[in-house]
Amino acid sequence: AASDVYKRQPGNIAPFPLQTYAEVAELREAIVTSTQAGTMPPWGMTGDCGDFVGDPSLTQAQIDLIAAWAEDGAPEGSPDDFVAPDPIVLPDLSRTDLTLEVPEAYMPTQTPDEYRCFLLEWPETETKYVTGLQFDPDNETIAHHAIAYVVAPDEVDTYQALDDGDPGVGYTCFGGPNTGDALDFITSRWLGAWAPGARVGDLPEGTGLRIEPGSRIVLQMHYNTLAANGQPDRSAMHYKLETDVQREAVMLPWADPSWLSGAMHIPAGSDDTVHAFSRDPTTIMGFLSGGIISDGVPLELFSTMHHMHTRGSSGSQSLQRADGTDECLLAVPHYDYDWQHDFRRTESVVINPGDELQLKCQWDNSANDQSVNWGDGTDDEMCLGIHYVAAAVTE
Repeated sequence: AASDVYKRQPGNIAPFPLQTYAEVAELREAIVTSTQAGTMPPWGMTGDCGDFVGDPSLTQAQIDLIAAWAEDGAPEGSPDDFVAPDPIVLPDLSRTDLTLEVPEAYMPTQTPDEYRCFLLEWPETETKYVTGLQFDPDNETIAHHAIAYVVAPDEVDTYQALDDGDPGVGYTCFGGPNTGDALDFITSRWLGAWAPGARVGDLPEGTGLRIEPGSRIVLQMHYNTLAANGQPDRSAMHYKLETDVQREAVMLPWADPSWLSGAMHIPAGSDDTVHAFSRDPTTIMGFLSGGIISDGVPLELFSTMHHMHTRGSSGSQSLQRADGTDECLLAVPHYDYDWQHDFRRTESVVINPGDELQLKCQWDNSANDQSVNWGDGTDDEMCLGIHYVAAAVTE
């Protein structure tokens, strides 16, 4: 089932197909190694943090069966005995109502990394709610990650001045999309994020992200120009829209603010540096959501994403309940930069006032003779949680 879903398609997984017996049998040793290591199918999540949409991971019995088949000489078996597995449904858009793309093809020039923000017109003439989104990378070779931000109508002039003051399409925007202050990265209003391997699709039913008429969208692209293939980029985002929703939701970026100011030191040569942060998010939601969700209100959490760079080795996110118990939200013991999933829960969880949301990251910097800290570049590091939340329904 996993190979059917993750077979080679544009933007998908392997440089080789796994659709016939001959193709699979030839690679049986590599398949055994990767399935036993947990690197294939590319999921990364441990099994004790709940159930998630589109989980392609194998059971231990399936992993053992693959190993036994390979050890037995990889017999083909009879096609008459084949029983089709249940399909794995990946997050996707049920429809596309609007597509916004970089206004013209852009060739990044700054080395080794360039952050470029593109100010995009929002064409809707009445309030709309984004109820689904999908990022469409044009040049995946250089696309490190992308973040879409909402610019309120009364802020448009500020962003337009940034765009007008930088030659060519878009403007340079290391850090956040506006001031360049590190905190601007997490305090601006996020609409969505993408990193390699991530899919969003339809958002949880009954929820959406509000955008007023006259707003703009900033699409911030992080390009890694060391991987340049000589081609420009014209990435896009696809949106599903509704005129109203039952509950307004927000994207909640989560990190220790002190990390963004240099407190996330990762020493040279260290193979086991850990930083962690926890706080009750309900105490600051008014600030983080721009007033969309009030302070002191229970939150309903639907999905979680975990972002580090190439030295990230493992990560976890959890709820430290007010009663002293811990509840796992996400655990990735073998972090892979190329597969940063948006882990959508099949059943949401509620964060009550008094609960703390913990973020933990571990890095392996043993091969580097330079210390590393939080930064925008691929050779810098980050530790960032990204959550989709709404005010919880209370009786």
